[in-house]
Amino acid sequence: MTALWFHPGRKLLISSGDDGFIHLWDPQGWSRGSSPAPVKSFDLNKWVSKEYLRGMPVKLEGMGEAPKDEDKVKLGSPAAAHSLYGDEEGHLLVGTVCNEIYEIDLGQDEPPMCYMQGHYNELWGLSAHPSRQEFATVSEDMTLRTWDMATRTMKNMARLDGPGRSCTYSPDGRYIAVGIGTGGKAKGRPNPNEGKWLLYDAEELSLLFEPPQKRSERIADLKFSPDGRFIAVGSADNFVDVYMGIEGGVFEHRAELKGHSSYVRKVDWSADSRSLQSCCGAYELLYWRLWQDKGDGSNEEVLRPRQEKSSSRMKDEPWATHSCLFGWPVRGIWPEDSDGTDINAIARSHGATAAEGLLATADDFGLVKLFRWPCIVPRAQCKEYSGHSAPVTNVAFTAADQALLAAGGDDRCVFQWQVTRGGR
Repeated sequence: MTALWFHPGRKLLISSGDDGFIHLWDPQGWSRGSSPAPVKSFDLNKWVSKEYLRGMPVKLEGMGEAPKDEDKVKLGSPAAAHSLYGDEEGHLLVGTVCNEIYEIDLGQDEPPMCYMQGHYNELWGLSAHPSRQEFATVSEDMTLRTWDMATRTMKNMARLDGPGRSCTYSPDGRYIAVGIGTGGKAKGRPNPNEGKWLLYDAEELSLLFEPPQKRSERIADLKFSPDGRFIAVGSADNFVDVYMGIEGGVFEHRAELKGHSSYVRKVDWSADSRSLQSCCGAYELLYWRLWQDKGDGSNEEVLRPRQEKSSSRMKDEPWATHSCLFGWPVRGIWPEDSDGTDINAIARSHGATAAEGLLATADDFGLVKLFRWPCIVPRAQCKEYSGHSAPVTNVAFTAADQALLAAGGDDRCVFQWQVTRGGR
């Protein structure tokens, strides 16, 4: 049994369990030694999306906490209710272990109304649609979800092959690329899909392309090039892999960028889709050039990826995005005595120029901070916004900088902040 609620008007006791059933009981008819039967029962399993959701681990008979080996964990139903509350009219709100809220009419046998759906495990992946007020998220609950910002509702959901760590829209909004993996050491037996990336149709969330797996650790970040021809995939194996689109959502591996001495955290493309920058857990910011003159006097270029070791040659490079956590334009975001891991993600506003714009950060202390862009003064002034429990794992500006999105890792929430000018 997971929850109880007593209906004072109808004198009924309502209970729920890990099996996904809601039972109504009449305590007035109970007597010692009797085996009462429920007056009425509702089976939430008939309506909850079992094909997408795994349920949550529950304690086994005669054991303490559930064992860490996933093969031995007994999973409760995704419809298991852990919160119940009703009103005098006979409407019952049911909160499930998978972060969904339903309303049941106790006097009817109709399907319940679903008021809210959400992730129920650690949330890191967040990407805003390039032209609409929509966004996508992936979580360690092994689901990809898309959301409508106007109605604050989930549009669609797809099951992943493993825990989701990162996601990104293509420039035309047709595709969503998803990176699989978990933070730190994988719990229990390692997922064989750790280090895989996948390509989905953005509307239907149907799987379009699954490239041969090259990495065995989490895909921390992915970015399409601004022209849509390439995708850069950064992994905790210390590599950035570059894939080139062929046709119909099919991509071929074209380059392995090797040079980082720790796990890759973020990658960014230049505005002309010819260069990359990436940062890693060793606080390195590396630059990469993809094209080189053919050298035969024809003025033609060939794809020949290599590291650009002179940072001064890249100082004036215009970047399509700026999610890398280190560098001259973002040196002012770090608080005093920071160890370099306090900030999990940053995002520059789409309308930012070389001289002005906005820069948002997500940190380990539950704060979203807003800075001026570029942010070059050490420990620069900022505006702080709270609401998340720690940590905040990701931030993203929506199309036309209408809003700022922030993802909470442990609270599994995405906050929408309206972007206004000249006010808080």
